[in-house]
Amino acid sequence: MSRRSFTGIFVSALMMPKLTFAQNTDAIRTLNGSLDIDAFKAKKAARVSSNDEQTIFVVGEDAFLTDSNFEAEVELDNDGVLNKLKILSGQTIAVLKPRNSRQTELLMPNSTASIRGTGFYVNVNISQPNDYICCCYGHIEFGASSSGEKQQLKNSYHNATAINDKGDFVTPEFDYPYGHYDDELVLLEQAVGRKPHWELPDAKMHFLSPNLLPKLS
Repeated sequence: MSRRSFTGIFVSALMMPKLTFAQNTDAIRTLNGSLDIDAFKAKKAARVSSNDEQTIFVVGEDAFLTDSNFEAEVELDNDGVLNKLKILSGQTIAVLKPRNSRQTELLMPNSTASIRGTGFYVNVNISQPNDYICCCYGHIEFGASSSGEKQQLKNSYHNATAINDKGDFVTPEFDYPYGHYDDELVLLEQAVGRKPHWELPDAKMHFLSPNLLPKLS
């Protein structure tokens, strides 16, 4: 194993070379903040952990914004496409490139999900022992690890649910997107050269970050 820690600045994702993780461990690129990376499985997978309150990184054509408690395992296929994401702790808001036939497997302590071209937010710490997920737009099949019960989250603007440690679906105790904002989704999509594929109520964003977001260079 080799551990690396580095700090990145925002750069244009369109200028980045297309590399598979098997070819180059720099396939995971930090755009803001810092990230520790432990590569394993013949350099096709890694455990990543964030050291800053706002760390933005990309894996291929997928982008993530995480907090300082975030730790996860990422696994790529031979084409350098994110195949599996296992959240160990913390929270992330992410945007994944729409792909017709590919799905990304998401694993959390009490739940699993199959994600298709989606903007989403997950938190494995809020109201413990619940796994909280919001499908911001796109399609997610979300299910309990213990019971196998599943729900389809297919929507164009924020739909949240949670699963507790007993495998039960529970309704979140808030009626707004917790811990993430619309302009953060816009920022992440910009980082990989896209725009959100949502349908905004009243044609405007309703949930804006109270914090100043960094700008892409």
